Amino acid sequence: MTKKKEFPKKPPELVFGRKEVERDIEDAFVEFAKTKGCRALKLRIDGQNGFPDRTVLCPTGFVFYVEFKTPEGKLSAGQIEWRDTLSKLGFIVLIVRTTGEAERFLVELLG
Repeated sequence: MTKKKEFPKKPPELVFGRKEVERDIEDAFVEFAKTKGCRALKLRIDGQNGFPDRTVLCPTGFVFYVEFKTPEGKLSAGQIEWRDTLSKLGFIVLIVRTTGEAERFLVELLG
């Protein structure tokens, strides 16, 4: 019986010769959102930790939130609390782990 050849796992996405980080994923989305007429705002709430990385305003009037994480990244307690609160209020909160995820959602949303 022939032993099955094992191939190495796919390497992580590389950006200019280094592993992709949250900031790379976020920056790519912000630029893409602009091309669709959206604004991906970086908002901070004084005294509150964990608010999503971006609040996205679309020309259709639709608003959604995006939290960027690497594939291995974990949500903090504050991020989980904000995700749950915003979801209960009827907002969509995306947890995005790779470049292209939020872009695909935006394309589907805007047609």
